[in-house]
Amino acid sequence: MVSTKETGVQPSVPTKTVDKHEEKPKKPIENELVGISLGDNLGKILDSKGLPKKQNDQDLSKVLVYDGFVVTLGIDTVVKVSITGGDISTPRGLKLNDEVDRIIELYGPSDYGTQTGDDSSGQWFYHYAMDGWELVIQTCEEGYVWGIWIEKEKD
Repeated sequence: MVSTKETGVQPSVPTKTVDKHEEKPKKPIENELVGISLGDNLGKILDSKGLPKKQNDQDLSKVLVYDGFVVTLGIDTVVKVSITGGDISTPRGLKLNDEVDRIIELYGPSDYGTQTGDDSSGQWFYHYAMDGWELVIQTCEEGYVWGIWIEKEKD
């Protein structure tokens, strides 16, 4: 057998060009950020994350502020988790300041996208809805991820 090195010829290998925006089958979106799931209770959060830097108690909710993320509890359970900074990523690896193409690469096309403000604001929200909750990814005019959160759908 003659090697590629000896002949200087590369073997013919079939290749397939794939459009990175090509529709892929969706796999279920993870119901957690920073190791906290929607529906977790306060005790579980405190056991796994410790005391928050700041806590805001409101009528029927609590907001726990940690370095890089915020947790909102309804009466007894988590109803929203937001990434606010640092080097924190989603279970699939999306981080604040990633480019918009990374959203599609990791999550596929959005269930629906919405634009806020006037048409020149450039802010878009990518929504990935599941059973009773959704992942929302906010992007800025410059094309970078600006906000990431999971939340229970409003009744």
